[in-house]
Amino acid sequence: MTTVHSPTPPRPASKRTAFWLTIFILVIAVVYRLIHLGELSMWWDELWSVFQINGTLVQTLERTPVDWPPLYYVVLHVWTALAGHNDLTVRALSAFAGILTTAVIYRVGQVLHSRQAGWLAALIFAISNTTVYFSIEVRGYALLYLFTAAAIWLYVRWVRKPTFRRAIPYAVAAILALYTHYTAAILIAFTGLYLLLFARRLFVRWLGIVAVMGIALLPQASRLAQIAQIRANVVWVGEINATLLMIPRALSGHQEIAYSLLIGLALVGLILYLRRNLPQTHPEIGALLAGLLFPVIAYLLQGRLGLYSIRYLNAVLPATLLIFGIGLANLPPRLRQISTIALLIMGLAPWQPFDFRPHYSDAKPVRDLVQAMAVKMHPGDTFVIDPKCPCGESMAWWYYEPLYFPGGIPKATQPEQAGRRVWYLVDQRGNDKDTEAWVKRDRLSSEFWGPWYFIATLYEGAPLKEGYLVGDSLRFHGADITPGNPYHSGDAVQMRLWWSADKPLPTDYSFSVRIIDQDGKLLSQVDGPLSGATAPIQTSTWQPGQLYVDTRTLTLPADGRQATYSLQLVAYQPLDQVRLEPVATAPLSPDKSIILDTLEVIAYTPELAH
Repeated sequence: MTTVHSPTPPRPASKRTAFWLTIFILVIAVVYRLIHLGELSMWWDELWSVFQINGTLVQTLERTPVDWPPLYYVVLHVWTALAGHNDLTVRALSAFAGILTTAVIYRVGQVLHSRQAGWLAALIFAISNTTVYFSIEVRGYALLYLFTAAAIWLYVRWVRKPTFRRAIPYAVAAILALYTHYTAAILIAFTGLYLLLFARRLFVRWLGIVAVMGIALLPQASRLAQIAQIRANVVWVGEINATLLMIPRALSGHQEIAYSLLIGLALVGLILYLRRNLPQTHPEIGALLAGLLFPVIAYLLQGRLGLYSIRYLNAVLPATLLIFGIGLANLPPRLRQISTIALLIMGLAPWQPFDFRPHYSDAKPVRDLVQAMAVKMHPGDTFVIDPKCPCGESMAWWYYEPLYFPGGIPKATQPEQAGRRVWYLVDQRGNDKDTEAWVKRDRLSSEFWGPWYFIATLYEGAPLKEGYLVGDSLRFHGADITPGNPYHSGDAVQMRLWWSADKPLPTDYSFSVRIIDQDGKLLSQVDGPLSGATAPIQTSTWQPGQLYVDTRTLTLPADGRQATYSLQLVAYQPLDQVRLEPVATAPLSPDKSIILDTLEVIAYTPELAH
């Protein structure tokens, strides 16, 4: 007779090796969550979470949706009161819970089977496409991971020594999980089913713990009744997902084939483990039963229950990953090593967050726009939203605008409210022609931000509306000079000079911008025709009443001296060098150059040292 030998359990690692492997996996969990923490804008469900906690704790409880218990919202309310109220801090709560869950899963795998099982289960949790996403989403799923994983751990401790003292923390963890999301009941129900079938004495004791859970849930009785009524009347009318590959696809980020092979190997290892240990299997394995069976049941009954989605399977996901970890740990050593390397390689695949939420391109990027405007808008700028623009959810504006503009974005709806610079937000599929007309009147378009369906364009008017007449028909409308006083020695001074013509110009003029010191000495100059991206350099082609912009850059002397310079402008005829004389009301130098600005150059000198 031939004897089949099952693989022996993996040899234990040294304490030092075990310590650093555990730290390595925890670092992976931290990095995978932190690098994505500020990547995504919030979608509707997340915005509702933030909106719900905006107020007192009593208001937070009153606004809790019927299908959610209140615990996550209470925790988020307290967290934001302590840590602040912005994208990173509200997501950090979920990230922190996800990192803690990685450690708890390692501990459960170690207690249930071995360090190798704990490491493998924790590694899958650390890099999974699913768990990384839900560990930064502003919803209660990361907290659900933490409490269900803790409930499994504490249940195992109670099973091995079913004392009252150990029953209390298990009951507390289970109650916390139930108060985070009602789907935690799935895990508890499958645990009871296993005990009923295979360990009836423990089942009787377990019923006492469940009674405590039931008493703790009495304040939620009316909500549970409403949910039961809603679920009783559900007929799933959506498209039935006819493939079990949804789970490996979500876990892996569209590497479903490779991940399915890994899951298959894990199940083979689990069979080998059960074959070797079934006569001695303890009821503690029942805590993982939901992780194996519920996804299959949800798949088979998806047309009726509508529970076959990753969001609903999150309650049993820690149990599922623990099963995979135990299975992979029971493979032959070489196969186990290959599986671990494959996991690490697949963890480098691109992240796929839109498997769990509406795609970014389907929503207006309000957050990114407000962030950009916080940098691009100058004091005095105004913002105009086209009346025909479906420009994002009001909830998104409610949340993001005060984060970056505590006093609100300065908006204009009428021409008299607009400033010199106007950012005009439109959806290019259609806009209000009257609004477009007054925004563009006496303004030039320059830079823009955003996709075509949510695009903000900057329209700028001249610094001086009337300006100064130069010669008999050229008109100077002022200058924009950056970066602005004071300057360092050797700085580049950039400027945009605004011009128009009162009537057709007879010839082509040139312009000279100069830096003059206090003794009248010329230090630097730039001469030539108009220099701009779109304006014609031949002034004889200018249209009367049209604005034109001349762009110039001069460099301050790099002599390290502290000094005061004059920035001056001259318009002249290039053929004979004859200047065009400005009107007397313009700020003029003794030689009748237009004074654009006084440049203060600061330098470090021993006299200033203290």
